[in-house]
Amino acid sequence: MNLQLAVVTSGEDRRRAVRPLDGGEAVPAWRSGPLTSLDVAPQPGQVVAIDTAINPPEIVHVYDGVDPAALTPATRAALERDTFPAIRARHTPPERPAEPDADARYMSWTGLAAQVWDPSGGNEPQDDHDYLQRRIEANGGPALDVGCGTGRLLLRYRAAGLDVDGLDPSADMLALCREKAAAQDLSVNLYEQSMHEMALPRRYRTIFIPCGTFCLLIDRDDALQALQRLYDHLEPGGELIFNLFWEIGPGGWFWREPDNRWYRMFYHTLANGDLVFQYMWTDRVDRAEQQFFGHRRYRLVRDGRVVREEIFPSYERVYGKYEIQMMLERTGFREVIVRGDWTDGPFTAAHGVMVIHGRR
Repeated sequence: MNLQLAVVTSGEDRRRAVRPLDGGEAVPAWRSGPLTSLDVAPQPGQVVAIDTAINPPEIVHVYDGVDPAALTPATRAALERDTFPAIRARHTPPERPAEPDADARYMSWTGLAAQVWDPSGGNEPQDDHDYLQRRIEANGGPALDVGCGTGRLLLRYRAAGLDVDGLDPSADMLALCREKAAAQDLSVNLYEQSMHEMALPRRYRTIFIPCGTFCLLIDRDDALQALQRLYDHLEPGGELIFNLFWEIGPGGWFWREPDNRWYRMFYHTLANGDLVFQYMWTDRVDRAEQQFFGHRRYRLVRDGRVVREEIFPSYERVYGKYEIQMMLERTGFREVIVRGDWTDGPFTAAHGVMVIHGRR
């Protein structure tokens, strides 16, 4: 944590503009930790402490009754000496977890990441929900949710009476999915397997892979093997549907250069009032191989203190429209089409999501 004093200049809601007391341009900053749960809204002219190790910086403390114009070098040094240790103690966990194996090949959401998966999407169905449900119903027969996680789509479809199984490599996410299914009195068939190694007891009329999960297979041979396994698990005439995020445009992780800073992605409030913050760190980008290597960081905040922190690898592969189309055709898929943003229209550069269809 790199702490710095700043003064609030303007802003709305949880975002504020702050100017470091050391000088320089005003920068946007977000409230963090207890400031979020307590709904503290720093006002223009108020002195705050910001964590500059995160981009954009996070406001981690608000000072009451401190006039920035009256701060002398001596009083400022005393303020930092007296308060910065307490701020660090409040926001820094007792022990940093060991960095995961740098050679780890696959991602698997566990621990805090599994707990916040559903809250990250909110309670309402997302754009893929109705789109995929129409395809499952039109194709008839059983369907398979690959990368089902904690059941965001799977349980909604089961509640609607559809015959849908789930597959995911994360034991933690599947455990949460079972708990949620039991709470709703729903029966579910769940398989703890990776898509490139799956071997299931039945075949499906529809297989869908939501949330860009196919991007997580960063090895090309694994991706091709996954397509073959998906093809083999479809009934003749069955349909594969999956989406890929279009990371080529400005702002995508694929174009972020390593800068030794954490980028805040989102935060969520859990049912018990705890807060979970997620951040992304870029380690390396290989544009020739179309691969992104980074880390995700999760912080659990309770009563104003970070009580748990987890860091794990975040790897992705970027695909082009015609590349993925040819990969499906090479595997044997026919009627391959690419649509944009979970609509029936063709994918264009204006879209952020490619939705790929192929039939066995």
